[in-house]
Amino acid sequence: QQQQQQQQQHRIVSNPSTTATTTATTTSTSLFYGDKDSVARDALERTAAHLERLRSGHSRSPIITTDDDETSPEQQRLQQDYLQQSANSLKEELKRRKLPRNGRKPDLARRLAQHDLLVLEQEQPQQSNDSTIDKDDNKPTAAAWLQENTSHKADDTEILAVARFAGLELSETAGLALGRALFYAPTPIQAAVIPSIVARENVVIHSETGSGKSLAYLLPLTEQLWKHQQRQSSSNTQQQQQQLQRALILTPTRELAAQVAGIATALAPPGTVRLVAQATNLMSDGVKDRGEGEHGGRRNDDDGHKNAVPQIFVGSSKAILHSLYGDGKMPAPPTPKPMAMQFLQSVNYLVLDEVDRLLNVQKLQTRSKKTTKSKHHERPAATLTAAVERSTLGRAQIVAASATVGRPLRRELARVLGLSAQECPRIVRVSDDGGDETTSSDDDEVEANSMEQGGQPSLQQKHQPQQQHG
Repeated sequence: QQQQQQQQQHRIVSNPSTTATTTATTTSTSLFYGDKDSVARDALERTAAHLERLRSGHSRSPIITTDDDETSPEQQRLQQDYLQQSANSLKEELKRRKLPRNGRKPDLARRLAQHDLLVLEQEQPQQSNDSTIDKDDNKPTAAAWLQENTSHKADDTEILAVARFAGLELSETAGLALGRALFYAPTPIQAAVIPSIVARENVVIHSETGSGKSLAYLLPLTEQLWKHQQRQSSSNTQQQQQQLQRALILTPTRELAAQVAGIATALAPPGTVRLVAQATNLMSDGVKDRGEGEHGGRRNDDDGHKNAVPQIFVGSSKAILHSLYGDGKMPAPPTPKPMAMQFLQSVNYLVLDEVDRLLNVQKLQTRSKKTTKSKHHERPAATLTAAVERSTLGRAQIVAASATVGRPLRRELARVLGLSAQECPRIVRVSDDGGDETTSSDDDEVEANSMEQGGQPSLQQKHQPQQQHG
């Protein structure tokens, strides 16, 4: 072996033009000399072949690309729009369209743009041939919808403004907003509830989802703000701040709060609506929280409302509670304690939207059936309602709305308000024939007592309405 190694070294020295691959081969064969010589040689050959395949693979691009000169300006614009999105969203869109998802982000954007142009080319002949297409099959895009709405808003002369709604005189802003939405006549529940709210009665709105409960409790409030603004237009700003009355609208979720805030912004004076999406100082002007968003009552200096102060606060019960009292992890509440007391004392209009979810009545029912000694924690909405009642000494108007109202909800609401079961706010609902139907707590209590005694109302209770009418 030593003799052969010396001979190989002599060959390398005598022939300096030997390549690097020959040197590597000779050294490796010298190390694996003997029975393993063929195995080492085969491994080296396989490695060299694999390296050659890799080099040839780098020269060819695995992704089919098109020349930039061949791309149309429309495709380039679509690609730039898709490049603004994340790669994961582009892959999800490709998955939805059942297209390949391999490649980098520019390739994904180019693939989507090409598919969009292909679909548009296929749809253009069909649209030219079929002039009568169903509205549901030809849905406008978001940009077209915005253009259409802005054109309608710009030309207010074509819109028929609503002057009166359920006996309530409307301002110009609210009338135009209802005219744009084609709300010329109130729904049955709106016609039944709005007069009671205007008369400052505590009511519980019982109606199904989509019947217009939000508009029913927002219209009286926003119209009151318009009238108050007209009366205070010539007064001093400090006096207006001292006499300021606020409305607090509680919802179970942030999404519902944003929806209600959007409706209130369209109806109320500019700068008077504030959306509370997270814990913040409620007594500040709210400019940092509102930002440049659509909701939240952003001030409009061009319309002369530079000194507008938020008066309608919309938010989830959890966000409002943490804004006033903190969440236990904060070093201090976002709203200082004296300002929090001042805020609660100035609330004269409290709305509990989806009150059954705010008070969590279903879980309360299941908890009452179980005879456990677990400690009961108050819901955020219950804590805030009780705090408003204590701070205002019961002068705040309470309006609750829900699609399901039963005896457990009435009892829980009366308990939170610090009232007896007979003093629960009046429930207003609409009967099947379209007429107003009002339920008082006294009738419910009489019915409850009769059912607890024997399951059937007594004869005295049956004849009691006849004696009253006689």
